[in-house]
Order: sequence, then structure tokens, then C-alpha cells
Amino acid sequence: MDKKSSGLNLVQRAMNLGAGLTMPPPAAPPSDSGLSRRQPVDHLLFEPGRISGEAMPIRPERPAAPELRLNYARCRDDKIICPGNVDVTTHNEFRTVKRRRLLAMQEIKAKRSNANAIRVTSALPGEGKTFTALNLAITLAAERNLKVLLIDGDAVNPSLTSYFTAGEEPLGLIDVLAGKVAKVSDVVHPCADIGNLSVMFAGHG
Repeated sequence: MDKKSSGLNLVQRAMNLGAGLTMPPPAAPPSDSGLSRRQPVDHLLFEPGRISGEAMPIRPERPAAPELRLNYARCRDDKIICPGNVDVTTHNEFRTVKRRRLLAMQEIKAKRSNANAIRVTSALPGEGKTFTALNLAITLAAERNLKVLLIDGDAVNPSLTSYFTAGEEPLGLIDVLAGKVAKVSDVVHPCADIGNLSVMFAGHG
């Protein structure tokens, strides 16, 4: 080390050592294909996940649901009205119930916004809620100008899936309430065997 160098501090000596080196040009920043070049940088302030580096949750796309059809064997066993399996007594009884319900809905339509909603319930299990709701829905769907949505609201003991070929346990009402589906229409399944009938199963949360 010469006398000239000894009088320099550490930073100055480091600068002198690097003076003769050729520095490579700075690397270009990685391009972000998802961000338009014309997009202002301030727009990133509205995307905290990108600023902090945290991964944003992405909802996976569900595969298309299989076509929903009636389980004819189960319907026959439980005397559910369906095409090709019309029990005369059951059919006539529910046609009477349907006519009375339609008349009642017309009378209260001007007073209530939900006049077209029918709830079937009971005090105890096994009293025929599913039998009544399913037969009534199928009978109402026979009307040309009616679209019927049958909803299984029994989260504890759902039973509608056994009357349809729904495949694995489909998403339904519980998943809508839990915010697990983007749109309600994603869990409304049109029945291929009955044109005016759609079904929303209870779901599995």
C-alpha cells in the first residue's frame, strides 16, 4: 500500500479499486404481463396482495355438473309422481292440492312479494316432508306457464339427492349461505326429465 493510498479512508479506497472495473448494465426489471404499460402505478395500491407479495385466493373452476335426471327406481318405490310412473291416487290427490295452492297464491299475490313460495315442514322427522314437497313440485311443474325450483332446506338430514342421479354430493343451499359459490345459479340444477323443474340440493358446507 503506497503513502497516497494510506491517507484514504475505507470508502475512498474501495471506490478507487472499482474505478477500473467495467460494470455490467443493470438488468431489465421482469415484465408483468398482467399489468398494462399504460396502467398507472397507483393502481397497485388497490391490490394489496400484489404489493405485499401474498398469494391472492383463486376460486377453482368446478367441472360441468352431470345432467340431472330422476332416479326412477327410488321414485317408484316411494310413490313419487314421475313420467311413466303415475300412481293414480297420488296424482289425483296432488292435483287437488295444486289447484288450491294456485288459487291461494293468486289471491295473496298483490299483498305479498313471496306469494309464489311454498314451504313444506313438519314437527318430527319421517312425517312425509320430502314425499309432499317432491310430489307437489312435480305436479306444479306440469303447468306450462310455471317454473318450479325445489329447494332441500334440511341441512341435518338432506334426502332429495336420493331421488335424482346427482352423482357425488352436489353443492347447494348450505354452500350458498357459506359464500362458497360465486352465483346462486351455480347450484340450481335443471331436471332433464321434467322441463319446468329445477332442484337446489342442501349441499355439504
